[in-house]
Amino acid sequence: MRNRAFMRLGSIIGLTSLGLAALGVACDSGRPDEPVPRARISQHQEQTYSIELRVPATVVPFAPVLVASERMKIGADAVIDPADGDGAPVVALGNDLFRVEPGAALNDVWSRGPLDLRDGTHVGGTIHAAELSTGHDVTLDGQYDFDPVFEPEVKLGWQVTYPEVSGAAVHLEPGQTSVLPPGRYASARTARDATLKLTSGSYYFDQGLELDSQGVLELDQSGGAVAVYANRVHFRGSVHTTTADRPNLLIAALGNEPVFVESSYDGALLAPRGSIVLRHVEGGHSGYFAAKEIEVDARAQVHYRLPRAVLEVAGIDPDECLSVGALPAPDEVPVGEVVQIESTSCQAACNPKALCSGHGTCVAGGTEGGITCDCETGWTGAECEVPELVVPTSTGPAPPLTGSGPAEERVDAFMDWILRARVAEIPKALERTFAVHGDETLGAALVNRFNAVRDSDAMEALMVLSVLGEIRTDAGYDLFVSVLAEPLPPPSEGHGENPERGRLLGYQIKAVHGIGYLFTPAADAKLLELADQHEAQVVRAQAIRTYTFRQGNGARDIARAAARPEEQWFVDRFENRDLDSGKTFDERLEEFTTKHPDLVQPAQP
Repeated sequence: MRNRAFMRLGSIIGLTSLGLAALGVACDSGRPDEPVPRARISQHQEQTYSIELRVPATVVPFAPVLVASERMKIGADAVIDPADGDGAPVVALGNDLFRVEPGAALNDVWSRGPLDLRDGTHVGGTIHAAELSTGHDVTLDGQYDFDPVFEPEVKLGWQVTYPEVSGAAVHLEPGQTSVLPPGRYASARTARDATLKLTSGSYYFDQGLELDSQGVLELDQSGGAVAVYANRVHFRGSVHTTTADRPNLLIAALGNEPVFVESSYDGALLAPRGSIVLRHVEGGHSGYFAAKEIEVDARAQVHYRLPRAVLEVAGIDPDECLSVGALPAPDEVPVGEVVQIESTSCQAACNPKALCSGHGTCVAGGTEGGITCDCETGWTGAECEVPELVVPTSTGPAPPLTGSGPAEERVDAFMDWILRARVAEIPKALERTFAVHGDETLGAALVNRFNAVRDSDAMEALMVLSVLGEIRTDAGYDLFVSVLAEPLPPPSEGHGENPERGRLLGYQIKAVHGIGYLFTPAADAKLLELADQHEAQVVRAQAIRTYTFRQGNGARDIARAAARPEEQWFVDRFENRDLDSGKTFDERLEEFTTKHPDLVQPAQP
């Protein structure tokens, strides 16, 4: 299985001053390749920009085809890589709605925010999104991951440093050709049928790079990648190479203006602070596209191609990065083909496994030349992703709750023991609690212990409430009533339960059970009050269950009078145990469903 990835791009973060370079321009309207005198140069402050690609721990940074750090929209009938399950992923990292319009086809989809798949959408891979809405006739060939993991992140970044010396603007009129060596320039623009020739290295444009319709960017990439950095980019032309190779090209727009790609583009294109709009054009687009916002026009076609130029400018050693040796040359990778990435490197940017899930240290040269993870204590698994199940057990008999020592010390010793007790030891624990029924000093100590751990250790807090219920004290009753009176936090707006709400509901249910153990008129009245007035249905149901279970079936009429009209069926529920003489479980179930037929699931055709 190949590694799949997505990224988030960092912003421009600073300016520094240092360095000097001499630059030149060659331009001729008659004989295209004949040099002309060096153009005017000017002095500027050196600028340093940082570009950072961030991806989840399970993926590599350069495997997606589209990555939006904030917003993404895929137009109707657009095709993003062959939607056959083996194409590159599309990733939207922002919290905004990611909408895929009707008829679009794509592969793996990652969305931190809500994902909306409109009518007829085809997803050939897996959907990674916590919130999903779909229209009619949506096809999903893979799986639905409703709990995608976005953390911890792997980071791949590099700095872009503009030299202090800048050449003049290069404006090519129709039919002109310019040979431009690497360096810094004010701007570059090619008119119709003009050709701007670039060679391996880095280019820096203070203003913009504009390729008008039928303008040509010709690359001599014999010495490696061509990287172009500009404040803004307008692309309406085409990219060629001096050989038959596919372009080994990176263009990064560092400003805020949108990049409109209005002709077929082949290479890596970044807009960390702006947007990329991929138009529907003949031949489609190929490469790797990452921006703050990405919009794909209706019927546009976008194919993935390995961004070799990104690896080169980021200083990634291909031979270290991939176990298969050097990355293939750009012309060796057909359009749409996904490169299998299986790294033996402990460099996290090349190999997400090198993070060892944050619980170990990567060791190179492991099994079959790969890597191994030296896991920290308490973690195991190939990538230290599995917590070791350490089950503490008690040592010796249950400490007594009776005695003359301080109540807090007796409570601490007993709680430390019971948290490690095995099931077979619970009867002995109950014996200890029976011996101290009504001990208000112990009750107060247990209340203090609950308040000390309720926000940090929910499991221990629940156990304290259980013991407090068993010893039946006024201090316990007061705590139970206080916990039940706490307002619940609001439900989660997204997937899953609000953890704070879930924790308090657990305490409130346990408090209901504790009140039920008291068998006092005040406790019984409180249960009937909760059965009608508590804000949570699950607590109301537990109050009815506790009252009827403790009081017996004769108390059902009293509970029925207290319960809400629409919740009368809570009173008729029964325990799966032999409490009613002479009736089997099936007989009691038949009685219940006959009395409440609206609760029965309709038979499936």
